[in-house]
Amino acid sequence: MMINKLDELMQNKKIASFYMDEEDMERFAVGYVVAANDEYFILAMISPSGLCDGFKLEQVSSIIRIRVDGKYENKILTLAKYHKTKHEEIIFKEDNFISEFLIFAKTKSYIVSLELLNCGFYDVVGYVEKIENGSCVIREIDEYGEEDGVSTVELQDITQISCNSLEESKLKILNKMQY
Repeated sequence: MMINKLDELMQNKKIASFYMDEEDMERFAVGYVVAANDEYFILAMISPSGLCDGFKLEQVSSIIRIRVDGKYENKILTLAKYHKTKHEEIIFKEDNFISEFLIFAKTKSYIVSLELLNCGFYDVVGYVEKIENGSCVIREIDEYGEEDGVSTVELQDITQISCNSLEESKLKILNKMQY
């Protein structure tokens, strides 16, 4: 059922709010669906100020509610139009969304945030160094933009990815200012 709604939203390029936290139904993500398959979908995120807020990969099964055409969605759409918010195009050649998303981030030198095993928070934040043999290597960046080690993660353990959000963009600036 949800995959059909995701496909409809993608075809119509319609902004929506996505509720995915059963413990906090006041928390949601707003954006456009740019890709979807039976397992994952990718949102082009829009901030509460109407600015580009990167991309987010989520599990289709995590969706509890999708809201369209509400006052909040219309407010965000108005602000996005005012700011002329436009996400870059993201195209996947394969149906393996996790590896394709990580390749996209690596190619663009974007910072990613990875949630592992549905833990509810981002476990690993940093630059994608390489993807091979079912795993990826992330050069970790801390909250001050400083390098903080290297992690290897199994792709199958990744349940959510954020890429080039306002928060990650801030970390990238802090990181670049140090070198």
